[in-house]
Amino acid sequence: KMAQPLECTIADGVASVAMNDGKVNVMTFDMLEALTGAVSQARDAGAALIIRSSSAKAFSAGFDMKVLGAGD
Repeated sequence: KMAQPLECTIADGVASVAMNDGKVNVMTFDMLEALTGAVSQARDAGAALIIRSSSAKAFSAGFDMKVLGAGD
């Protein structure tokens, strides 16, 4: 399993979710699970706004077709 593919920080009612899988932030099951967890964390903390960003060249390369095709 890969390392945490994103970082979520919450301050002053704003959650900042930065995707960083070390590549181009493809949507894998791990990334989707991490995003769902970050949204839950933001909701539980009472955040009124979620800002989603990326530290890669591309915001996201989309879904990882190899992973989706494998039915993982």
